[in-house]
Amino acid sequence: MSVLMHEIFKLLYHAGCKEVKIFRLGTSGGLGVEPGTIVVSNGAVNPEGKEIFEQVSLLGKSYTYNVIRLA
Repeated sequence: MSVLMHEIFKLLYHAGCKEVKIFRLGTSGGLGVEPGTIVVSNGAVNPEGKEIFEQVSLLGKSYTYNVIRLA
């Protein structure tokens, strides 16, 4: 999945797309809600509970991105 997303982002970049919004559909496991409950959020957090995404390149350089909250 990581390789797929990387390639999609490269295509969007080279196509000149601006302000692209990505959304995810999936489970809400670990939130403590009853199975089958629909959960709608307006943001995301990393495993430490912070609203950032950190990416480490193959050369060891770290990139940090802020999570954009949807209105």
